[in-house]
Order: sequence, then structure tokens, then C-alpha cells
Amino acid sequence: MPQTGGGDVGSPQNTISQESHGEIERSELLDRLSSCSAGIFRKVASYLRPPTGTLSSEMSSQAIRAAELLEWAEHPDGCGIEQLYDAYLRATGKRKS
Repeated sequence: MPQTGGGDVGSPQNTISQESHGEIERSELLDRLSSCSAGIFRKVASYLRPPTGTLSSEMSSQAIRAAELLEWAEHPDGCGIEQLYDAYLRATGKRKS
């Protein structure tokens, strides 16, 4: 019986775990977007430029706005979860683009 998972062993905490097909784990990215600073979140949104009305007002909780951004990214008209993750990395200074 082939083993599945197990990629977490020894993984640094500042990386997103990836599934076998190279996809970012959705729930982990949502957690990071929900808990990052407001400045980081704003950078991510600015890099991606979702259509007007995609995100609730800044008066809404960041968790709600993070879920909205993730749902937009996953939508066929969205940027894709990989590009969302790249924007997050860029905003946190972990990747230059």
C-alpha cells in the first residue's frame, strides 16, 4: 500500500504545504491570509487587482475578505490559487516578482 501525505515532516513553518499535484493547500492559504497584517493583505489585493465589488469593505473582518479573495482566485475568471500564493509570498518579502 503506497504511503500518502507525510510531506509535513521537517517542513519549515514559513512554507505552505503542497499536495502531490503541486497545488497549495487551500485551508492553509486561507489561514495565512486571514491572520496576516492588514498591510500585507492590502498588498496582496493590490498586486492581484480583483474586480471592484469582489471584496467587502475594509470594515469587514479580514477573515471574510480573505475568503472572498480566495473564492475569486478559484473562480474561472479569477487569477488562480497559485498566483494568489505568489502574491502572498511577494507581499511578505519571501519572493520577488
